[in-house]
Amino acid sequence: MDKNTLVIRHVSSDPNCFMVIAGVKTSQPVEIGPPESFKVEGRPNSNLTLDLRWYLEDFLTYPFHPDTDKAHNVQDCLAQWGESAFKALFDNLEGGGMLRQAMDGHYKNLNLIISSDDPGVLSWPWEALRDPQIGYLVHACQMGRRIDSAADPAPISEKLPKDRLNILMVTARPYENDVRYRSISRLVVDQVEKQGLPAEVHILRPPTFDNLRNTLRANPDFFHVVHFDGHGAYGSLDGPVDISGGYQFKSKNQGCLIFENEKGEAEPIKAGLLSDLLREYSIPMVVLNACQSAMIDENAGDQFASVASALVRAGCSGVTAMAWSLYVSGAHQFLPAFYSRLFETGSLAHGVRAGRRQMLAKPDRVCSRGEFPLDDWLVPVVYQQQDLDFSFKNQGKEQREKAPLPQEINDASNPFGFVGRDAAILEMERRLHKEIPAILIHGIGGAGKTTLAKGFVKWLADTHGLGAGCFWFAFNDIRSAEYVINDMGEKLFGGNFRAASLEDRIKALWQEFKKHRYIIVWDNFESVCGIPGTEVKPMLPEQDRQLLKDFLQGLRGAPTKVIITSRSTEDWLKADRKKLGIRGLAGEELWELVNAVQDHLGLKIDRKDEDIQKLMDLLGGHPLAMRVTLPLLEDHTPGQLMEAINQGRNIYGRDADEATAKFYSTMEMAVQTLPKDLQPLLIPLGLHEKYFMIKQLEAIAQRVDSAWTRERLDAFCRAMVHLGMLSPLIGPFYELHPALTGYLRCVTQDRKLNEEWQRAFVDILARIADAFASKPLPDQRMVFNINKANFYHAMALAQQLETDLAYLALVQALALHAQNIRNFGEGKTLFEQLASAYHARGTIEGEAVAYHQLGLIAQEARNFSAAIEWYEKSLDIKEKQCDEHGAAISYHQLGIIAQEQRVFLEAEKWLKKALGIFEIAGNELSFAASCHQLGIVAQEQRDFQAAKTWYMKSLKIEEKQGVEHSAAITYHQLGIIAQKEGDFQEAVKWCKKALGIQERKGNNSEISNCYHLLGTVLLEQGDFSEAEKCYKRCLNIDEKIGNELGLASSYHQLGVVSQAEGDFEAAEKWYKKAVDILEKYYNEHDAAQSYGQLGVLHGLQKKFESSGRWFIKSIKVFVRTNDLHEAQKHSRNFMITYLSAPAAMREKLEALWKEAGLPDLSEKPEEGDD
Repeated sequence: MDKNTLVIRHVSSDPNCFMVIAGVKTSQPVEIGPPESFKVEGRPNSNLTLDLRWYLEDFLTYPFHPDTDKAHNVQDCLAQWGESAFKALFDNLEGGGMLRQAMDGHYKNLNLIISSDDPGVLSWPWEALRDPQIGYLVHACQMGRRIDSAADPAPISEKLPKDRLNILMVTARPYENDVRYRSISRLVVDQVEKQGLPAEVHILRPPTFDNLRNTLRANPDFFHVVHFDGHGAYGSLDGPVDISGGYQFKSKNQGCLIFENEKGEAEPIKAGLLSDLLREYSIPMVVLNACQSAMIDENAGDQFASVASALVRAGCSGVTAMAWSLYVSGAHQFLPAFYSRLFETGSLAHGVRAGRRQMLAKPDRVCSRGEFPLDDWLVPVVYQQQDLDFSFKNQGKEQREKAPLPQEINDASNPFGFVGRDAAILEMERRLHKEIPAILIHGIGGAGKTTLAKGFVKWLADTHGLGAGCFWFAFNDIRSAEYVINDMGEKLFGGNFRAASLEDRIKALWQEFKKHRYIIVWDNFESVCGIPGTEVKPMLPEQDRQLLKDFLQGLRGAPTKVIITSRSTEDWLKADRKKLGIRGLAGEELWELVNAVQDHLGLKIDRKDEDIQKLMDLLGGHPLAMRVTLPLLEDHTPGQLMEAINQGRNIYGRDADEATAKFYSTMEMAVQTLPKDLQPLLIPLGLHEKYFMIKQLEAIAQRVDSAWTRERLDAFCRAMVHLGMLSPLIGPFYELHPALTGYLRCVTQDRKLNEEWQRAFVDILARIADAFASKPLPDQRMVFNINKANFYHAMALAQQLETDLAYLALVQALALHAQNIRNFGEGKTLFEQLASAYHARGTIEGEAVAYHQLGLIAQEARNFSAAIEWYEKSLDIKEKQCDEHGAAISYHQLGIIAQEQRVFLEAEKWLKKALGIFEIAGNELSFAASCHQLGIVAQEQRDFQAAKTWYMKSLKIEEKQGVEHSAAITYHQLGIIAQKEGDFQEAVKWCKKALGIQERKGNNSEISNCYHLLGTVLLEQGDFSEAEKCYKRCLNIDEKIGNELGLASSYHQLGVVSQAEGDFEAAEKWYKKAVDILEKYYNEHDAAQSYGQLGVLHGLQKKFESSGRWFIKSIKVFVRTNDLHEAQKHSRNFMITYLSAPAAMREKLEALWKEAGLPDLSEKPEEGDD
C-alpha cells in the first residue's frame, strides 16, 4: 500500500463499525450511522436510502413542485450523512492523523478505498463522504471500493497490446422505443477520433452473449476494456416479468445485464454467468454504463451479487459501474471526461473522478421539463482490486492499416456532417446478420438517403465492423452492369480477373463475399430502371438489370451486404432487398440538426420556446425542409413561418400525400421570403433540373425583360444558396437540390406559368445545344453534363409550344451527344425522331442528314449492311437536290465502310471522290478528314510511306486550323506507324503528344487508344509489367463508357502479355474474351488475330490439333478479308506446328488443311512469326 492510500475497512463482526488503515497503522473501530437511519425532512416513514434512489431514478419524471422541495431535502440529508460519516472516521486523533499524512498536503494526492464483504455496506453512498471544510471528498480525491474476500486478480497479460487500448463495446438495444443506439458508443468513438487518443473501439455485432464469448475466444490477449452500453437490473431472476424495458424480481437479489438474443430481443444474463466468461479471458477492466450495474443491498445473496462485484470475483482489476440508474445525458458528461483522464493518467480512479467532476459541473439532465439539474455524480462507482496502468499518453498512436474507404464517403459538401438516424443505423446493423442480400434505403428527395449510406459505412469503419472493405457505385454515371462486376473483381483478384468468363467472375466474387464481409453501396439506384412519370430514365438495358439481380441472389446468406439508395422502392428486386424507408428526424436527433444548422449560420434558437417546438413538429424532421426554414428565423417569428406553411398545405394537400404536401408548403413559405422583385426568377429556375449555368439563366431572363441584370440574378442565387436550395459549384454553375425542381414545377403549374418564360427557356437552350451539337465529345462534355436534363425538358416544351426549329435543334444535339458517348440505342431513337420530324415538315435536306446519322450509328455497331442502306437513302436525297457537299460526306462514310470490310480499292474510290469535292469547295477540314482516312487505307495495306504522306497532309490542315482533337488523332496514327516500323522512340513521341491533348480535353475513348499504343510499344520492348498496366487502364476507361470493341482490343493484348510471361491459362482466357466480343460485332478480321494467337498458344503447349484448327480458322478469314500479309504469316505459323507434330498428327493436320480448301502444304515455311 502506498503512502497516499487510505483504507476504510468494515469490521465484519459489527455491521456499523469501521477502521481506518494506512500502511501498517490501524485506527480504533468507530461507528457510522447507516443511511437507512437518516430521515429526509418531511419523510418520517421513509429513509435516506429509499429517498436517494427516488431522487436519482424517479425525480426527473416530474421535476416540479412539490417534488422539487423533496429533492432538495434529499440532497440536504445526503450531505448530513456524509458529514456524519466523515466526522466519525476522521474527527479524532488517529483517523485525522492518517488522513493528513495520506493527503500529503492536498486531497488530490489521496486515494481512498472502501473495503468490505457486506453487501449492505457496499451499497452505502460512500461517494457522499463530506468534509465540512471543502465539501464532498469524491471531487477532490480518488475513491473506490474493494471486496475483502475477493482473490487477487491475475497479473495483466504481457501479450496485451501496449501501443493502444482496445475497447470492446457491447451496445444492446432490445426494447421498442429504446435509448438511441449510438447515444453512448458514438460519443466514445468521436472522442477517440477527434482527440487522437491511443485507442480502438470495436462494436460487438450482434450484441449477444454467445457472440461476446466467441469474440473473446477469437481474440485472446487483445481487449483491455469491455464496455457494456445497455440496460442493467438488480433483483431476482426467478421468473422475470418484462415491464417496459426492465425486470421485476423475486427472492434473493442479484444483478444482471440485458443482452440481445439472435432475434434482437432482451436476454438477461446473470452476474455470475458474465463473471465466469470474463474470468476465462482475463479482461483487466470493465466499464458498465448500464443502469444499476453496481447496485447491491442487504437482500443480496452475497457480496458478489451485483454485476460490478461479480466481475471483481472474475479477476477484473478494475470495474466502473452505476450504483443507480444513469440518464443518457449524464453519461454524455461522464464518459468523455472519464476516458480523457484515463488516457492522460493511465489510472481508472483518476478517470472516474474526472467524470464525476464533469457531471458536477454540468448537472442539467434531459427530462420532461426540458433540462433540470440533478446531482447524479455519485451514481458511478469504482471497484478496484489492484492499480491499473493504462498510461499511453507518452506513446504515439501508430496508424494501423485500415481498409481504404471509397472517396465518395468523404461528404465535404455537407456542412453539418452526419446527424442522427440511430434507429436506421441500428436496423441496418441488425440486417447485416440476416439472409436477405440487400438493404434498400428509400425515401423522397432531400430525405438524406445517400447521407445515411455514407454515415453507415463510416460508422462501420470507425468501429471495426466494415470487414474486408467497401465498394461504392453511383449508378447515375454507370452504363454497364459488367463494369460493377469487373471493378470489384479487379480490386480483389488483380489483373487477370477480366480474363475469366462472366460466369466464373461472378462465382469468384460470390465465393469471396461469402467468406468475408464487404459492404457494397449502389447509390442513386433509381437510374437503373428509371421511375415512370418522372425525369429519371432507365440507364441500363434489361439484360444488365437481370445481371445485377442475379448477382444479388447469389449473395443471399452471405456476410457481405449491398446497401441500395433509391427514390424508388425497386419492386423488381422483390425478395432480394429489405426496404428501409426513411422519414424525418425526431427527438434529440432533430435538435442535433437544429444545433448544427444554427452553429453553421450563426443563429440562436431557443428549443424551449413552444412556438419553435411546434414549428419543428410541423416540419416533420425533413432535413432539407429544416435547412430551408431555420435561416428564416433571423427575420421571422416561428408563428409567421407556421402560418405560411399551413397556407401552402391547403394548396398542395389536394393532390399530394401528407409528407409531400408539408414539404412543398415549407418550400413555398421559404421562397416567399425572397424579395418580391426576385421571385419571378423561380419560374425559369423551375424549368431546370440538377444544374444550370448562371449565364444561361441571365440570357433567358433578359429575353423576357432586359431589366433582369446579372447583379439581380447573382442576388437571387445568393439568397437561394442561403436557403439551402442551391449549391454553388466551381465556376459559374449551380446545383439544384434534388427536391427543388419537383416543387417549383408544382408551383408554376398552379401559377399558370407564363408562356413567355417557357419560350425564352426553349430558345436559349436550343441555341446552346445547337452550338455544341457538332463538337467532339471533349468539348460537349461539360455543357451536356450540366444541361442534358434541361435539353430534354426544353425539347418536350418545344414540341408543346410548336417551336419547330428549336425542337429540331434540341433533338439533333441530344442525338449527336448520345452517339458520341456510345449510347447508340438512345442515339438511334432520337435520330429516327428527327427524321420523322423533318419528313412531317417536308424538309428533305434535314431528313437526309438524319438518315446519314442513322447510318453512322449502324456503322458503329458494325451493322454495315444497315449502314449502307441508310447512307444510300441519304445519298439519294442529296444527289437529287444536287447537294454535292452533302453527298461527299456520304461518299466519305461509304469509303470507311469499304475500308472496314477490307475492300480497299472501293474504299479509295469513295474517299477520293469525296476528297475531290471537298477540295473544289475549299472545305479544308473535310478534305483533311478524307486524307486521314486514306492514310488508314494505306496503313491497312502496310504501305506505311503512303500512309505517312496522307497523315502529314491531313495534319498540316488540322494544325493550321487549330483543330486539336483531330490533330491528336493523327498524331496517334503516326505513332502506330512508327511502332509498326520498329521506331519505338518516335512512336512514344507521337503518342505522348496525342495523349497530352486528349487528357486535357478529357476524351476518354481517345485516351484509351493512346494508352493502348503505349502498352503495345512497352510489350514489344519486353516491359510486360508496364504494358499490362497500360492495357488495364484502357479496360477501366472502355468498360465505363461501354466501348466493347475497345475492350476486345485490350483483352487480346493482355493475352499477348500473359503468353509472353508464360501464363498460358490466362492468355487463353483473354484471347477468348476478345473473340466473344469481336464475333458478337461481326468483326471477323480482328477476331482472326485472336484465332491466330490461340493457334500460337496451343502450339507452344504442343496441342497440335487445336493449334492447327485455330490457324486454319484465322487464315480463312484473312484470305476472305484481303489481308494477304496476315494470311501468309499464320500459314507459316501453321507450318511450324505441322513440322513440330508427330507423324500421325501431321497426317491429321494435313487433312484439316485440305478440308479447308487451302493450297498444298509441300512448300516449306519461311521464318515463323510466333
